[in-house]
Amino acid sequence: MELDLIWILIGLPAAFGLGWLASRLDLRQLRIDNRQAPRAYFKGLNFLLNEQQDKAIDAFIEAVQNDPDTSELHFALGNLFRRRGEYERAVRVHEHLLSRGDLSTADRQRAQNALAKDYVKAGLLDRAEDALKKLEGTSFEGQARLARLAIYERSREWPQARAVAEQLELSGEVSFSVRKAHYLCEQARELNAQGDAVAAAKVVSDDKQIDEEFRGFVRKLITYMAEDPKMISTGLDLLFIAKAIERVGDHAKNIAEFVIYIVKGADVRHISHDDLVREATK
Repeated sequence: MELDLIWILIGLPAAFGLGWLASRLDLRQLRIDNRQAPRAYFKGLNFLLNEQQDKAIDAFIEAVQNDPDTSELHFALGNLFRRRGEYERAVRVHEHLLSRGDLSTADRQRAQNALAKDYVKAGLLDRAEDALKKLEGTSFEGQARLARLAIYERSREWPQARAVAEQLELSGEVSFSVRKAHYLCEQARELNAQGDAVAAAKVVSDDKQIDEEFRGFVRKLITYMAEDPKMISTGLDLLFIAKAIERVGDHAKNIAEFVIYIVKGADVRHISHDDLVREATK
């Protein structure tokens, strides 16, 4: 019994000592690891401040190699590659992030958004469009739709641009009436060159939506002007602007009706919409 007590008295201090030593070694290693990665990272930031981007990239690469699991370092490196015009390297960094299974939902969405930006900057618009569509339902949805709108405008895909503009309006963004009217005119002009009567009938239908929006805007504007006489001057200016937008839509409709006349030989200016569609699809 006395022997067991002696071993307990000897063993307890020894166990505490070994535990303390192990914890000290772990803490020491942790401090070393924490010093190594940030040192390269902050060195890279310092190079950026001094406009030494080549050295900054080398420092960030070193930081990523020291701590490959830190997503923030990958984001910093990928964004720096994009700003320097090294789009292929930026794409590789962000694709690597997306391939990781341990990435949080927020970081995954962020990486998807960064990858889409890489494709846009590189001029790979088809890939950019696909990447941006994957951001639907995320916190980057509004930004992604605006980016898609810019892509469709750049590639002159007017129906797609109009559809995205309507999505943006429904989500509470500012009015895109001016742009939608412009898209309608551009679409009508292209249909005139192509001689597409069926698509021209669709343009006439779209103009009716612009007319409805104009009438709704005028009703609201008159209400505001009636409630507050100080709004009259500003309201009249807005009324003239709205009327100009409505006239753009009418101009697009006139071109579309002319396309149907050229292709089908039918004057559809003063007939019902159903009869117009019937003439266009004969």
